[in-house]
Amino acid sequence: MKRWAVLVGVSEYRAPSLGLRFAHRDAKELWELLQTNACGAFVPERARVLLNEQATTAAIVRALRSFLKDAEPDDLVVLHFSGHGAEDPASKNKILYFLTYDTDPLDIAGTALPMREIMQSLDDYVKAKRIVMLMDTC
Repeated sequence: MKRWAVLVGVSEYRAPSLGLRFAHRDAKELWELLQTNACGAFVPERARVLLNEQATTAAIVRALRSFLKDAEPDDLVVLHFSGHGAEDPASKNKILYFLTYDTDPLDIAGTALPMREIMQSLDDYVKAKRIVMLMDTC
């Protein structure tokens, strides 16, 4: 069994009005913890840690669809998202989004990552049967 991780933490956004203080630190410290023997000895080759400007919508989608596609059914995948979450005010169906570094607050639907897209990517591309997802969003 191999262990895989995609950890995303966004405190600094391209849009300054979205700034947070500790989201990137949470993802970074979780990565440090996961590398310890007590927490699974995750290795850098099977991890993507996307902090602040690295955490674009495209980079996160690549991590979910391309990077994690190599996980096997018996592997463990840990996903962590720390940053803003928001509902698109223009949506009639109350669609929820994870706000990535490059999210434009005036165009959430066109620039942020829909939460359902995260789930759909896991269903469509990840073979691992054991997936742990941690969402720390407002």
